[in-house]
Amino acid sequence: VKNAEGFTLPAKGDGKYKVHVIAGTHWDREWRFTAEQSKVRLAELIDDMMDKLEGNPGYRHFVLDGGAVVLEDYLSVRPENKERLKKLFEQGRTSMVSWYTLPDMNLVSPEATIRNHLVGRRVSKEFGGPMQSGFNATSYGQPAQMPQIYSGFGMKEAFFYRGTNRHQTPPTCWWDAPDGSRVLLVRGFDEVTRANWSYFAIKPIVRGSTGDQLKSLGGIYTAKDIPVHMADMELCEMPFKSLCDSAEIPDDKAFLLEKYDIFRKQAYKQAIGRHVLGLDIDDNASPWTGQVEFIDKLNKVLDDTEIVQSSMDEFVEAITEEVEGVDLHVINGEVRHPLVEYGWNGLYAMIASVRVKMKLLNEQAETSLILVAEPLASFATALGTEYPRAILNEAWLTLLKNHSHDSICGAAIDSVQDDMDYRFRQVRTVSEEIGKRAIEDIWCRIDRSHCNEKDQTLTLFNTLAHKRSGVQALVLDLPVADFKTDNYQHSPTEFVYPDLFDILDEDGEAIDYEVTDIQAIEMGMETIESGSQKIDVKRHRILMSVDLPPMGYRSFVIRKHQPRYVFNPQPGKANSNIAQPGGIMENQFLRVDINSNGTFNLTDKQNGRVFDKLHYFDDRVSTSVWPHLDSPALRNQCVTSLGLNAIITMDQANSQRGVYRIQMNLPVPKEATGDWYRSCDTVDIPITTWLTLDKGGRRVDIRTKIDNRAKDHRLFVMFPTGMKTDHVAVETPFMVERRNFIPKDIGDNTECDYRFQPMHNFIDMADDKSGLAIFNKGMREYAAWDDPNRTVSLTLLRTYRAYINANTNMTPEELEKYPGTHSPGILEFNYSLCPHAGDWRQGNVMTEAYDFKTPVRAIQGPGNVDAPSMSKIEKLPPTQSFFEIEPAGKVMLSALCQSEDGDGTIMRIWNTTDEPIEAKIRTTLPFKSASKVNMGETEVVDQLKLSGGAVTVPMRKAEITTIKFWFNSNKVGRNC
Repeated sequence: VKNAEGFTLPAKGDGKYKVHVIAGTHWDREWRFTAEQSKVRLAELIDDMMDKLEGNPGYRHFVLDGGAVVLEDYLSVRPENKERLKKLFEQGRTSMVSWYTLPDMNLVSPEATIRNHLVGRRVSKEFGGPMQSGFNATSYGQPAQMPQIYSGFGMKEAFFYRGTNRHQTPPTCWWDAPDGSRVLLVRGFDEVTRANWSYFAIKPIVRGSTGDQLKSLGGIYTAKDIPVHMADMELCEMPFKSLCDSAEIPDDKAFLLEKYDIFRKQAYKQAIGRHVLGLDIDDNASPWTGQVEFIDKLNKVLDDTEIVQSSMDEFVEAITEEVEGVDLHVINGEVRHPLVEYGWNGLYAMIASVRVKMKLLNEQAETSLILVAEPLASFATALGTEYPRAILNEAWLTLLKNHSHDSICGAAIDSVQDDMDYRFRQVRTVSEEIGKRAIEDIWCRIDRSHCNEKDQTLTLFNTLAHKRSGVQALVLDLPVADFKTDNYQHSPTEFVYPDLFDILDEDGEAIDYEVTDIQAIEMGMETIESGSQKIDVKRHRILMSVDLPPMGYRSFVIRKHQPRYVFNPQPGKANSNIAQPGGIMENQFLRVDINSNGTFNLTDKQNGRVFDKLHYFDDRVSTSVWPHLDSPALRNQCVTSLGLNAIITMDQANSQRGVYRIQMNLPVPKEATGDWYRSCDTVDIPITTWLTLDKGGRRVDIRTKIDNRAKDHRLFVMFPTGMKTDHVAVETPFMVERRNFIPKDIGDNTECDYRFQPMHNFIDMADDKSGLAIFNKGMREYAAWDDPNRTVSLTLLRTYRAYINANTNMTPEELEKYPGTHSPGILEFNYSLCPHAGDWRQGNVMTEAYDFKTPVRAIQGPGNVDAPSMSKIEKLPPTQSFFEIEPAGKVMLSALCQSEDGDGTIMRIWNTTDEPIEAKIRTTLPFKSASKVNMGETEVVDQLKLSGGAVTVPMRKAEITTIKFWFNSNKVGRNC
């Protein structure tokens, strides 16, 4: 049959309607309270749940929505109840979702989404594992590849609501990923998402509400519920708490039928065949004591309906049978529809730009862990070192705690951000230490027999799956004892001058480098026997152009040389400095001309295209009390930097790199007055930008530091492209989306058509000839403007007024007390511009974006000296790739880490193209076999032929492929 919106659904048939009441709690680990505060509340909730389920066999099921971290948090304060809780899971009386935490998938790395499932399943395994349905109630829009990820873990159904509305998404339909993976989508409700049973059945009948979800939030003060409230100055912001439930379930049949009709009108029109969904999964809700009695009384008065307590898996199983043979609607790709009519199911898409500091810290932590530490540890493990499994597992648990939706989107109280900052630092410092130790182990194995006694070596590591070429900034601490040149000194002698040395490649050829700074220092040295010592070194900061092999290393020799005097100096080569006076930087590919207002013109010398007046700042009002939304402003005064005079300073000029510093003060309104207007009082926001162009570089790297002193505003950096197009290409999780940016005509719809969209590492705007790519590190919101210049903007920050406490109408004292939502203070952003020929594929935008975000690691050490313990091991050559993946750029690396069972190494790759390809992987590591496995690493999908260190992997278009390599020896790669 066709429903009211015209979608095909299974017919009801002759039987009764069957209402599936799914009760549970949507547990917000961090939101109005910190995680530690919430643990106390969680203990109370689960204690209450266990008592009610154990004491009332008729209460069939209660869902713990929130991820497996709920189990960890509860057992950290109630370890004695572990067996009681396990028993309820074993009996099917309670269930949990597949995730460790419920993330917003648009804000975290795609690999983190997969690990979230892996960790969630690992934690929940002891309790019988998670529900079989892909349940994510809270992501603000759904990435296109989620059906493939759910399928990779054996899930055939998905449940969510944000990004859908009943006019564009039916109650159930097929959802196809770009690779062809398919899941059955079941959506929540536009009115109250996951709590329609509570707001349209329980509250009208038991609480006397009208069924208006907004009014139902208001509640009724009833002394019988014994509401108590803290009254001291520190804790008065806490909400009232009812100490008992005085609600009574009426017996009057006419009253029950009349009030039940509110639920009928809301839910039955979204029935799937005869099955009706009644969700009672409210925020931090305990099981309602009267649920069983309530359902029993309704069943006695309803003639056409049977109401049952159900679980998500039971409901999905029922409708899976119901839709068999039905020509269901099919949706493809990402799901990001705003709400049409009033309800709670808004897309709420503005969370990508609030509390930007945590987004920046998240990107740093993810990059350090996923793209650097784990690959390095995997290389070292394959060579014989023990994999640091325990501490890397702990790093993942710490990172994923920050990925919970209210946490990473920036909706929680200020104290939560403080806790998150600490966790992000933990992940980054652990990753740095793990990577450092792996590099030290690999370095010990590299052959240095060609070195002289006093040589030093410099070894650079590239963890990405493609070759890298470019300028690297390095720090050499050369021992004075080995590099001091006798009977030689510069004049005047009071200055510190660089040592005389060559940097030689594996063929003995000298590499060009520039020394940018020198200091004479005493550097600490950790020793095995006596702790820390000091040695005299001369620190050289250098710039060096190098080519690095994929997923490997390259080693150089630093060799002292004697003075090379020139007895008859002659004119040398022409000035080859990248930066020149007058605000100019130029290399063989690009030219930058800086304008007096701080903007710059960028010329692509390969095709002559000029991008004018790039990089100006634009500031507008932002007054929402919700982090998820941006209130409309009737008088949205826009302040730009176009009329300012900037201070322009050449910071660095040499043959390897040019750097210009641009300083300005942007005067913006201090705050908003009321909810709509910008204040007449202004404050200056100091902005400093550094533009960097390297030798051979095809991009301009930009670092911008601001000191935010204003409130109620949004700050952009703007890039007029001049392109003739209505589309942009945007990296999203395991995908590059092509999005049209022409605003949609939405009439009087409740929710706006969002100009501001989420992104990952790049956005690219191109016409039929060339394009301009914009890379970023952790900046997750862009806008493409349909102005004549086709301007692209990155959002630097957006502020909002605090609301996540008990009082939604914030008092002046509360607004002053919680300034964190305005992102005050110093913020630093890194992004880059890359003009190119053709579209993003032809311009190698993907690999360039990952070059920009991923650091190269480097280690310095002595030459021909070996530790006794390493003297008999097989030596590695001076340069080597541990893995090579082709076609480079078309197949991207997502992860290289130890397998879940510890028996091998997992490589996850994804096909960036829309065509099937064959990936060719070569390795120099001692693996015995390779298999294609599912994402959960529980099934072998295809046995691959590994011959001579090479394997061919067929990949569907847009496929995410997980490959497991097994070691030659079972003594290698075990868990710590």
